[in-house]
Amino acid sequence: MNDDDRPLRISELYISSSDTLCGIPTDQRIETGWNDRPPLFVTKDNDQLMKGMIRHGIPPALRCAVWISSIIKACHAHMEFDYSEEYRTLGKARALDHAWNVVLKQTFTDPSELDGSIEEPNFGSSPTHLQYHPTVSTKGKKALALVLTVTQEVVGLDPPYAPLVPSLCALLLRAMSESYAFYCLREMALNSSWYFPVSRVEHTAWTKAFCDILGRLHPSTYQAMQECGALEDLDPIFKEVFLPLLKYEHVLRIMDIYTYEGGKVLFRFAVALVCLFKKDIKDSTSFLDSGSWWAGVKRYTHSRSFKFQVLVKKAYGYHGTLRKRVRFPRRHILARIIRMEEEKAMIQQQELAKANNYASTTVSPETVRPIGLVENKVATLAKPARYRAHLAAWLPATLRLS
Repeated sequence: MNDDDRPLRISELYISSSDTLCGIPTDQRIETGWNDRPPLFVTKDNDQLMKGMIRHGIPPALRCAVWISSIIKACHAHMEFDYSEEYRTLGKARALDHAWNVVLKQTFTDPSELDGSIEEPNFGSSPTHLQYHPTVSTKGKKALALVLTVTQEVVGLDPPYAPLVPSLCALLLRAMSESYAFYCLREMALNSSWYFPVSRVEHTAWTKAFCDILGRLHPSTYQAMQECGALEDLDPIFKEVFLPLLKYEHVLRIMDIYTYEGGKVLFRFAVALVCLFKKDIKDSTSFLDSGSWWAGVKRYTHSRSFKFQVLVKKAYGYHGTLRKRVRFPRRHILARIIRMEEEKAMIQQQELAKANNYASTTVSPETVRPIGLVENKVATLAKPARYRAHLAAWLPATLRLS
């Protein structure tokens, strides 16, 4: 009997999704083309097929299994396929739960701390980021705070400025338990360049890189956003993962792709979204500020005319005009743009720090005392002409005639 003929063990089945954040029952139906056991797809599993299937949406019941295996595959690209495949199975669940209990004990040395309320750490995100989710249960809020606290302690984000992390954690908890969400966040944080920025400088570089790409691909959209100040307020994208803009089920669709392809997905969908919105509106000058611009984007994405699959096609299609089609920058080009913007932001930060340091150590000119025997008196010239004539009479002829 070969491996294909032997009966499948329970530990080899894929783990089902569960909503820890809101406690809403998950639809356990498996759509055609997907499997709840190896292989994941009815046809041969490969990278191109995986991308295509994910872009059409992962069944809710399989999101936990596919999300974590996608993250493991991206963070451990040098490992064999079976390494990431193992994280989809029930056999790995016990190991992840045990690891979660260990880090909980290490983080909260006093067990009584777990009985009370846990304060959610501040990663630089909006304190109201949970308002975009369905009704969050008390258990879900505590689970979110626990995962974020343990992640901050284990990964060592100091100072903890990673504004995407709380929103990502909440979305992960919509499909998995605390142990799985922590493991996903830990892997993403340790490979942050693939998924999200972990400092103010990196966050600034990401937003500036988006502006650079948008200005190159769609100059008119760039100008419209610049005039209303929307380019200075990219929080709905790079802090809240489109939650204030798109329907919730569409955000989960983007999360499907994001876990597999990384942070580049945010740039792709952000450029495509504002481009489609700019084409839909008649007059871009009616937006007075960034708030009105993003409110207009939300009205567009919640209208009947908006089709999410059109957004996906635009995000992975051509940009520019029919006469001059341009592809979205490849991953290494995007990484180079971010690196250049990061260097600029670092230089600006250093210059600002030097200026602040100089201003704090410089003594005011009014308080500077004269040096040595110089008296603190301001010399003045004799203004009347007759005084100057009398003084000149005492000068030698050579000086008097010069």
